Amino acid sequence: MPRHSGDKENKNGNWKSEISLGTWNVRTLYSTGAAHTVTQEIERYKLKIVAIQEIRWQGTGSLDINNHTIFYGNCDDRRQFGTGFIVHKSIVPNVMEFKTFNPRISLLTIKAYWFNLTIISVHAPIEEKDDFYDELTNVVDGIPNNRIVVILGDLHAKVGKELIFKPTIGHHSLHEVTNNNGLNLIDFATSKGLVIKSTMCPQKKPNTPNT
Repeated sequence: MPRHSGDKENKNGNWKSEISLGTWNVRTLYSTGAAHTVTQEIERYKLKIVAIQEIRWQGTGSLDINNHTIFYGNCDDRRQFGTGFIVHKSIVPNVMEFKTFNPRISLLTIKAYWFNLTIISVHAPIEEKDDFYDELTNVVDGIPNNRIVVILGDLHAKVGKELIFKPTIGHHSLHEVTNNNGLNLIDFATSKGLVIKSTMCPQKKPNTPNT
């Protein structure tokens, strides 16, 4: 979910061509070799910054692996959750701030040519989302208005194609009807001046076996 603010172009033209973003619920980086496998896959897709969820590492910090730096936030007492980012080494010198708020929300700010870009990595609960969205609202409200804001992550939401929500969600969702979690997401996006980009562009339907 990006918030458009300020000039989106850098000295080479379009900033989107310079910083390719992604998100991945990695399930865990706690197992042996998991971090190397994930960074190699990200390298294959040529992504510069990837928001990750369910890292399951204790503490907060950064770790250099291959051509990337993993910025990681703390998991909970049961070694669950934990969010962060995997950043390509070419972008790391431009990292202004990494901050974790709780095991479900962390933030990365990148210094760009014409603007600063703040990316939030999130992992929403399946149920009882009020506290999560209250905290996320506080995080977004604390970001200066002259920044580009992008929220990436696992939001456990299904967004449909209802016309009433078109300004926020577009009309390219793979689902017809928005579920309750999707309504929470749309309400939050609308209140913060955000749009849900994943449903604004045409998507390929997943392959399903013939029956």
